[in-house]
Amino acid sequence: MKPLSLCLWLALLLPVAGCSGPAQSIHPLVGEEEAILEPGLVGQWCEESEELVCEDDATWTFEIKGERTYTLTIEELDAEREKFVFEIRLARIDGRLYLDAALAEQYVRGKKVDTDFLLPWHMFGWIEVEHDAVRIRLLDYDWVRDALKEGGLELAHVNLEQGVFLITAGPEELQEFARKYSWHEEAFALKLDLMRRTPAQQF
Repeated sequence: MKPLSLCLWLALLLPVAGCSGPAQSIHPLVGEEEAILEPGLVGQWCEESEELVCEDDATWTFEIKGERTYTLTIEELDAEREKFVFEIRLARIDGRLYLDAALAEQYVRGKKVDTDFLLPWHMFGWIEVEHDAVRIRLLDYDWVRDALKEGGLELAHVNLEQGVFLITAGPEELQEFARKYSWHEEAFALKLDLMRRTPAQQF
């Protein structure tokens, strides 16, 4: 598994050649009508360190928005106080819980950044929610790129400049892909482990 740091999670902002981060899709894996809620996800979380303690560089807050959607707010705890807000939807595909994320807003020092020029890229992967732990494994850009080049993967996509690609498959094709590769560790290799912040650690 590849550890997924905050900078890799935020690779969703713009596709970059040679970027080892989440694969990016034009279309969502999860539509609004099929989205479900997982109540245990709500709350404040932090990245889990190798020593199984909270990393103090950022706080991750999941909140329910509407009937079937979450917002995830990632706030860096440095002087810039940079903040990213994602729209999150969950769905069960063949018994496994999946997450779809799309950037909604970005702030630096309390000021909203203009992101209107960005298309709403989506990234997705499976997620497990326990009482005090969240495990996320996102689809790996490098694995998809290599599988497409080798001809072992059929997935609608478009090639851009400098070796960058975007997945263009619709939701049905994406879900079929998820069913086929759900337990493929190399496909969903980007690792993000979160642990719940205790009341004393919350901000």
